[in-house]
Amino acid sequence: MENYVLTDVHINVLTATASQLQQRLRNGSLTSAMIVEAYLAQIKRHNHAGAHLNAMISVPESQILLSTARSLDAERTAGQVRGPLHGIPIILKDAITTSLELGMGTTVGSYALEDSIPVGNADIVDAVRSSNFVALSMLLLPASWTALKTSEDHPAGQQSAYIRGGKAEGEKPSGETSPGGSSTGSAQGVAAGFAPLSIGTETIGSLTTPAGRAALYALKLTPGSTSPNGIFRVTETFVSIGAMSQTVEDIAILSDILRESPQTSSLEVHSLRDELGKKWDDISIGFVDIEEWRLMEKDKDFDAKYNAQTKREYETMIHRIRNLGGRVVHPITLPKYNELTYKGTDLVMATTREILFEVNSEFPLSSYFRCSKAPGQQDLENILQSNVSEHELSELLDNYYRITATDGIDQAMHKHKLDLVAGPADSTFVTLATGSLRSLAALQGYPIAAVPLGYVESSGRPYGAQLIVKAGGEATLIGAMSAWERMMPARRAPDLSWAGAQDSVQAPL
Repeated sequence: MENYVLTDVHINVLTATASQLQQRLRNGSLTSAMIVEAYLAQIKRHNHAGAHLNAMISVPESQILLSTARSLDAERTAGQVRGPLHGIPIILKDAITTSLELGMGTTVGSYALEDSIPVGNADIVDAVRSSNFVALSMLLLPASWTALKTSEDHPAGQQSAYIRGGKAEGEKPSGETSPGGSSTGSAQGVAAGFAPLSIGTETIGSLTTPAGRAALYALKLTPGSTSPNGIFRVTETFVSIGAMSQTVEDIAILSDILRESPQTSSLEVHSLRDELGKKWDDISIGFVDIEEWRLMEKDKDFDAKYNAQTKREYETMIHRIRNLGGRVVHPITLPKYNELTYKGTDLVMATTREILFEVNSEFPLSSYFRCSKAPGQQDLENILQSNVSEHELSELLDNYYRITATDGIDQAMHKHKLDLVAGPADSTFVTLATGSLRSLAALQGYPIAAVPLGYVESSGRPYGAQLIVKAGGEATLIGAMSAWERMMPARRAPDLSWAGAQDSVQAPL
């Protein structure tokens, strides 16, 4: 990466929002080129230096970004402002293809694709480009999700901007200092002041988990409401895209643009910004019992006081919503992980088979095991060797749907007359393909929102909650997110001063 020069542009990159930056672009106190320089300087300070967050795998050359920014500035001067994100930098996950003119490769975190040349932009990239954004960088995918391997240069992988020194050595996968899932780069990039907005993808918790651990709002859109063209997907049905930001307003703006891309469904689309400012007295929400949805012991290692803190703050939020006029049902009952079985078969494993069968039909993973040793891959090998027929697999997935959706979320929402359901983020919601709320949503296409809730007292790492509605219910989610945001205290930006680099915070925005 080049030596970028930061001019005195008076931007607090840790707290600036897209809407605030747009206001300053309108009043002439900033240019897009100034904004880009500020964020490039922050990436230089803390991506592979300073705090060593390792969030970005590819950053275009400065002349490409600045040329784009100056062109957008010229359009603005000429009175041609095409949208609310004109000249605003956005981070893209490295599972979203970009053309060579944007100056970034698309590797899906794999060395095998390091020199690949995409045929063009993903449809959603073209949709956002029509609003004249600046594609600032591609985020890094964590090793646990893709074929990416950490190198000697970046041995620790991605880190949380909120955890001094990074993830604790030897910690379990969903431990207290872990930054989250495969869209961690999207989340930590925004949290660390690399850009005010980001776009990620969600399979089962990939987007909403890291957002919760970065004190961000996020919205995974209904699968089928945006074009999948140019987005890496493990299956046709399991992946959707979504936005992350510090504010609900920015989420609504970016989500509106994403939903303007070529559609593969007939869902009716309304502007999500119309839902900003909604009050709790217009909302009916059901919460699960936090104690029934804790992470499994094999996945967690939290401070001993963590459970008491999160239970207290979770239930305090429920009381506040009631006091503000919201209709709250607590607790609501939904199927647990150990209830997700059919004829003695683990339905979570059936979901894993569905993913692997679809991938293996085009990329036969089993061939790799004949070529070299693959220690620790027994579960994967057993699934690939399974003799379950397509008909049997379809039956298992149908029953997964029945248990989790028809007899689960749908029934609870109908029984209690709910607009949406909610639960904690640090919970079995976020384990891969379990019967958690988000697993149910990921399987059946429900949109999911992440909202901040608090900060773990022992480490300072943020944690949050998730909100779920039926397919096409993004407007309901934005309304609830907006009401939630007004209850919350000011977001706590990460303190990166310990990293020994130039202070991340410039003058106040």
